[in-house]
Amino acid sequence: MRKLSFSSLFYLFTTILVGSISNLAAQQRYIYWSVGLGVGGTLYSGDLGFSVAPAFGFNVNYHFHPHWLARFSYTQGWYGGTFEFGKGSQAQEIKIRSAIADFSGQIVYELFAVEGLYKYRPLWTPYFFTGLSVFTFNPKGQAAEAWTAEGSPTKSLFSGPGEWVALKPLGTEGQYLLDPDREYPEPYRLTQFSIPFGAGVRYRLNKRMDFRFEVGMRKTFTGYLDDINGNYAPYDLIFQQMGPKAALFADPRRVASARERTLERRASNTGDDWYGFFLFSLSYILDSGDRCPPRFRKAQ
Repeated sequence: MRKLSFSSLFYLFTTILVGSISNLAAQQRYIYWSVGLGVGGTLYSGDLGFSVAPAFGFNVNYHFHPHWLARFSYTQGWYGGTFEFGKGSQAQEIKIRSAIADFSGQIVYELFAVEGLYKYRPLWTPYFFTGLSVFTFNPKGQAAEAWTAEGSPTKSLFSGPGEWVALKPLGTEGQYLLDPDREYPEPYRLTQFSIPFGAGVRYRLNKRMDFRFEVGMRKTFTGYLDDINGNYAPYDLIFQQMGPKAALFADPRRVASARERTLERRASNTGDDWYGFFLFSLSYILDSGDRCPPRFRKAQ
């Protein structure tokens, strides 16, 4: 009985092992690498409204399944716009912009399967993707023309007309004020996570090259892509503790009132900000050649 049991287990183990090796060998024909380079646009949605600006990127792709591939990408983009502080005769506008760098790891599903070697991939296929991104940004505001005009008391604060000033260090919503009661928000981080998702179309150009067009958005967990997310902090406290330059960007209307203004909403958008990219790209397959068993290869 023990001998029979051992033989059965050995047979089962051998069957599983041979099956696994055969399956792995079969899957080898689907495995290849490709690299891509693309240009397109950056999509932004937040307190500055909606904007489109240039973008470019490159990626490395690991094709491990007839439908699936893993993608590692870097995309560089920009966004910006004009924000209006207040309404009516007191309204003041400031231009805000930022570069944004997105480092992403994604899983991509191609709807039409690759049947065999990469050279037999379908002529075209739609695809979908999601994953995880790390992105960096740094919003800057432009000094208003009136602030740097001759005779302006704020002219000495800036190096020249149209200077772009990094906004995070200024704490424009009270992030760096003395805050024993924790009335004001914590400083935001310039490096954060986002969740990418989107869709695209791949078209085969030749044996090794593909053309792709895709649109993807990033779900962020911050409203500070534009440095604007909460309420006004008291102008006088910003002026006293952070200086006149911070006070100018915190509330360009320069209304020096006290704590009653902390209840006034500074941001126009109540949710998190979004960004994304649309890209036209070319990808090149790096595979070293067709895979076939050694006995079928020509003698060297």
